[in-house]
Amino acid sequence: MKCQQVQRRLSAFLDGELSKKQASRISEHVSGCPHCQQEAESLTATWKQLGEMHEVDPSPHFWIKLNARIAQVEERRFSLERVRGFLDRLLVPATVVAASGVGLWIGGALYDVQRADEPEVWEQVTASLYLDALDDFPAHSIGSDYVELLADQNDL
Repeated sequence: MKCQQVQRRLSAFLDGELSKKQASRISEHVSGCPHCQQEAESLTATWKQLGEMHEVDPSPHFWIKLNARIAQVEERRFSLERVRGFLDRLLVPATVVAASGVGLWIGGALYDVQRADEPEVWEQVTASLYLDALDDFPAHSIGSDYVELLADQNDL
């Protein structure tokens, strides 16, 4: 194992939380690696010192202040959730309305160009949108039949 892998699992190893296989691999590495051995000793000493510390009894005012602070955080979080919900309800419909408006504007512009009785302008628009891709089909092909169907519908 590499030192980085051992150091990530070192606390779990010292607490006996690893499988036997993992524990034996880490133990083997630690016994042969001075750096990891020093880390294990340091971590063990730290836990020992923490265990020797005396428990501190907080003042009664501590609990009052802590509960007030928790209430402030909860109130602020509730306010942010309300703002986020409002924006979600506002932005989605606004985006749909804007996209629809742009689509209608483009469609109206194309319709105006088609109705302008200027065939060369309409040909430029269809060429730029690749709508003239169906023009040159062999006779009795699917493409030519489709174009004929469209022409028949326009005559109606």
